[in-house]
Amino acid sequence: MDLSKLPRLSKTDAPPPSPDASDVAADPDGPAPPPAAATATFCNRCGAPLRPGARFCDSCGAGTGIGSDYAAAPVRAEPGVGAEVWVSVIIGIVLMLMGRSFGGYLAATLTRQTYHTNVTWTAGPKEGEEVGYWDLQGFTALSDSALFLFGFAMVMEAAVLALVNTRFRAKVALVMFALFITVLATLYNIVVAVKLLTVNTLPITSLLAVAFGGYIAVYEWRLLQQLRLARR
Repeated sequence: MDLSKLPRLSKTDAPPPSPDASDVAADPDGPAPPPAAATATFCNRCGAPLRPGARFCDSCGAGTGIGSDYAAAPVRAEPGVGAEVWVSVIIGIVLMLMGRSFGGYLAATLTRQTYHTNVTWTAGPKEGEEVGYWDLQGFTALSDSALFLFGFAMVMEAAVLALVNTRFRAKVALVMFALFITVLATLYNIVVAVKLLTVNTLPITSLLAVAFGGYIAVYEWRLLQQLRLARR
């Protein structure tokens, strides 16, 4: 029996056939595909430009919102780190050698021994007695202690640069200690520079130590924040 010849019982039209994928692709006037999700191009914390698909800011280490595995945040190795390690080590050791008299005084003090300056008073009530380390003329103790302390800060910076991209587990503690030494050395050199300027002496080494110390302290502070973020 041919059912197509029977009269229609309803005026409801059949739904139009859905176009297949080839028709949609061939129709230039068809609906455009949904736009791709916009990605951030600048860091919300520091404003630095972001690499496409980066989950963390290369400048401050803040998350970009792409992915959620904060434990996998890498510590980015800067090119030339090896050279910077050697430069910091060499400069640090040279400065510590220049202020080695303070190193000897510090070692003698910590071991409760007497530090001998081998200099005696030639006049006054203390004539014939040995001159104390901090009483030496020319502000020797101040200059030597400033050099020695900043040299030690440079050596600690070299240790940070050498170990931050390794599997060394105490990275945060190391950076915190290095930052403490750097800030201490910088502040101490500020005090020494002011003291020497008041007696009309130009403290070139202390002024350079203040300039470089501030730069190193900022770097170590940012590195510490990045390491803390990577541990979350």
